[in-house]
Amino acid sequence: SYLRSDWDMSRGVYQLVALIDPEVFAHILNTYQAQYDRDQPRFYCNWDPFSASGFSQTMFLPDFALLASLQGITGVDYNKLKNSLTNYYTSANNYYPPNFYNLRYIPSDDPYNQGQNPASRTLDYAVPMSALSILGKRLGDSTTENYYYQFRTNYMNLYDAANQQFRTKLSNGTWGTLGSDFFEGNGVDYRFAAPQDPYGLLGLYGPSNAVSLIDSYLRSQADYNDYQLIYMWLPIFADRADETENLVRTTYIPRFNNL
Repeated sequence: SYLRSDWDMSRGVYQLVALIDPEVFAHILNTYQAQYDRDQPRFYCNWDPFSASGFSQTMFLPDFALLASLQGITGVDYNKLKNSLTNYYTSANNYYPPNFYNLRYIPSDDPYNQGQNPASRTLDYAVPMSALSILGKRLGDSTTENYYYQFRTNYMNLYDAANQQFRTKLSNGTWGTLGSDFFEGNGVDYRFAAPQDPYGLLGLYGPSNAVSLIDSYLRSQADYNDYQLIYMWLPIFADRADETENLVRTTYIPRFNNL
């Protein structure tokens, strides 16, 4: 289904759908909008018949809206969708714990989050903040642009420079257990999961060191889970397009040889 798990769709499916069938992609966005019109103030972006709840709230819908807008896809009321998203994110019923905005990260002892992978969710939640900010700018809405822009770098608050990886934190600002509180991975697996801010992300490690870490990880550790699919492209932002080409040709494409 096009509407099952916006986590996975955002990272490997919708970009292709938007390119090869923009009409279908417009219908996808309009379906999300119609669902919000019926069920507001909640967006549901995981229409999952295999889960107990059946539906879960949106994560990456701002990314989808921005993608369509940038590609000039017609048949979508982008202002209405943007306004619905800002209403959702500022309502008491949104998916984000208040500490994501107040502390600029989700603590491991946050009672609102109830232990649901607060480290990886801090990284994940920063991505659509950037997209909503840029969408606001494209639509001439400086209030939306400026407000959500400030949260795009929340991921930096979990960077542990001594261990060169992201790490969970308590609400008092002290570090939590290294490697814990991530979904399907740990702090090493999530080292580069901030696609909205490639230059800032690489700057945490130093660009040359970052390229080396990416190369080593993708060749020896990566399982190419959805959030890792961007890693091979990040060396481009360190002026190392040659590294990206090499990784694609020698580590990624060969994985399809024995399907």
